[in-house]
Amino acid sequence: MFYMRKQIIIFDFDGTIANTLPVIKQIIIRLAYSFGFKTPTEDQMDQYRSKQYKKIIKELQIPLYKIPFLLQAGRNEMSNSIHHTNIFPGIKECIQRLINNKLTVGILTSNSKINVEIFLKKHHIPIKIIHNELNLFGKDKALDRLIKQYKWDKNQVIYIGDEVRDIEACHTVGIDVIAVSWGFNQKELLEKFNPTVIVKHPNDIYKYLSKPSCST
Repeated sequence: MFYMRKQIIIFDFDGTIANTLPVIKQIIIRLAYSFGFKTPTEDQMDQYRSKQYKKIIKELQIPLYKIPFLLQAGRNEMSNSIHHTNIFPGIKECIQRLINNKLTVGILTSNSKINVEIFLKKHHIPIKIIHNELNLFGKDKALDRLIKQYKWDKNQVIYIGDEVRDIEACHTVGIDVIAVSWGFNQKELLEKFNPTVIVKHPNDIYKYLSKPSCST
């Protein structure tokens, strides 16, 4: 008999649910001039999938004090494209299946809450818990605040994301993490940071969560 490993499932948004990667590439190229950092080529943008954010920021020569302003500008630009942003195939069905099993499902993101709500409404995804914070490097603190806000048991929480910083944040907070291979960081890089599990397709999320822990 199968049972759910966790009762609280928190998703990242960009690169995990929404395929915002093509839009983010365009935004970075457009903002490079106004923020005074190096304009990456298309080839460089693809190569960045195998690198951590800190290394990318260093290569682009972006001063750290500009990061919050860059993120806010990126959010604003994203609002013009969110209506046309695609959802990753299979993720809607995965989320709905989790909700149908009476699990708590939420989103933690650095994107704006309005952008996320517009996207969820367009794709008819009934997630009510949306926690957003404008912080590229403080995801562990944001995750910890979210858990404390709802008084969740960490043993019942699992996070699902597509980047190394998602894995690192979960390790710091002390919760399990599912890394997805269809997002920003490549599988080979994600593996080096020891997520609880890496999945190749949204169907694999439900398969993992519904397996008895003794079968791993």
